[in-house]
Amino acid sequence: MFAARAAEAWAPACAGVVTRGKAMSSTSDLPEAIELERAADWRIRKLGENPGDVASAQAAKLLQRLADDIRGLARSPAYREYQAICGSLDEFDGMAELGEYAQDYRARIGPSLRT
Repeated sequence: MFAARAAEAWAPACAGVVTRGKAMSSTSDLPEAIELERAADWRIRKLGENPGDVASAQAAKLLQRLADDIRGLARSPAYREYQAICGSLDEFDGMAELGEYAQDYRARIGPSLRT
């Protein structure tokens, strides 16, 4: 379902960010939502390997819901503030550390870690 998005590289959702030479065109392009869907895809693959994996099934649903929620917040003042913070972090190489933290956090999302 999300295989086409999985090929894209993660990029911070900073104000004015240009991804692969293109400005983001809609809320469906939000890097955070795409990354959450990638994590959901990983959980779905785990579920395919073990259909009884209830934790992965629950996590996949939660991750997709989070991606949908982020898309719904894309035009909110809080999201614009987040973009400004990302822009500041990017200027000082802080985005690499934040990206690693975010990736680790997404991998741990499941029934035991609620948002």
